[in-house]
Amino acid sequence: RALRAYRQMQDDEVAPNVVTYNALLSAFEHGADLGMCRRLFRSMSVRKDTMTYAAFINCAGRAGRWQVALDTFGGMQRDSLDPDTQLYNTLITAISRTSPSRWQIAIELMREMQRNNVPRDTKTCIAVMRACEQAAKYEAAIDVFNTFPTEEVLHSADGNVGELLVHAQSELGRWEDTLKVLHKILPRSPPPHLYSLVLEVLSRERFLWDKCLELFNRMKGKSIPVELNAYNSVMQVHSGKGEWSRALELFDAMLQGGTQPDSRTYDILIAAYTRRREDQALAAVKKNGTVIEN
Repeated sequence: RALRAYRQMQDDEVAPNVVTYNALLSAFEHGADLGMCRRLFRSMSVRKDTMTYAAFINCAGRAGRWQVALDTFGGMQRDSLDPDTQLYNTLITAISRTSPSRWQIAIELMREMQRNNVPRDTKTCIAVMRACEQAAKYEAAIDVFNTFPTEEVLHSADGNVGELLVHAQSELGRWEDTLKVLHKILPRSPPPHLYSLVLEVLSRERFLWDKCLELFNRMKGKSIPVELNAYNSVMQVHSGKGEWSRALELFDAMLQGGTQPDSRTYDILIAAYTRRREDQALAAVKKNGTVIEN
């Protein structure tokens, strides 16, 4: 449709302006049609602006051509344009989307923004942290987070920063730091999935089970909605501790609250039932004084 409109303009000898070109580039960008974007970009008879470059760089990223995106970004100087925050964010996202191994480039672009006094925002933080995490560089992701004003990025409208930070800390086993992050977010009603993520991490290790239950009780005390993954993690803990009745009570509460179980939920319940029957059988054997020899 965009191409037909462009060709009709040519047939009608209507000269497109930069706004028209940007709209066309954006249309091809969403389809990751880098070939068409490149032809249109090179054929422009009007001066390009930052939106023009942003559309082309994003298209290159969607097409998996991070080097093309980087080279195009460098060519902005020929048009005497200074990249702004949005353009840097677009380039960082394009690189991280197409080549996780290039996470160092994402960090260097963030540093370049600081050197050139280009403001960084929450989207910058998300883009660079995501580039690090996609390359499994969790320590680097945390270091990136620490270069931003903590309260500002954590309390932004976009909860992805907190999620990325929690995930990185969890992968490194820093569950205490993870809980500190939650404490900072608490005044702003943190996303329930952050709690779900931490609960899942705590449920993996037996020595952290009490912390898992403590955090879950804190959730309920704060009237924070409980997601399915949170229910599953806590049920897993109760099952592991031999608290079968509590696991089943939690399952009933989950259903009453309108949360639908998944396959993991049923796996946990089946394991709980099995272990309960084994314990009951063992208790009966002990009560009757029967000795079972190996």
